[in-house]
Amino acid sequence: MTAKSPGGEATGLDKVIALAGRNHSDQQRSPHYISNVRIELAGDRAQVRANSLFAFVPSAPTPGRVAPEPFYAGGGTYRFDAVRTPDGWRFARVETAPLWTVGTLAP
Repeated sequence: MTAKSPGGEATGLDKVIALAGRNHSDQQRSPHYISNVRIELAGDRAQVRANSLFAFVPSAPTPGRVAPEPFYAGGGTYRFDAVRTPDGWRFARVETAPLWTVGTLAP
């Protein structure tokens, strides 16, 4: 498994998990919404492209507000390579490419 994002690159499942942990903390929520998924299948391999919207929001409530406001948000694309294994389909590679952002990643 290989992952590439603005936060870095990693190869190997443990390193990919560590990369995600560095870029996503317990101090924030970071919903990612994925749409317009396009899959190009070629036997036991597939290339996937999708659009995404994401927001980074403090986990702590904001006094006087229904919910905290995002301090960072954006949109872009995801690209995945997938392979069929005896246990089913698995991602072999993921790459994110933001097209636009607002705010600052560190609150």
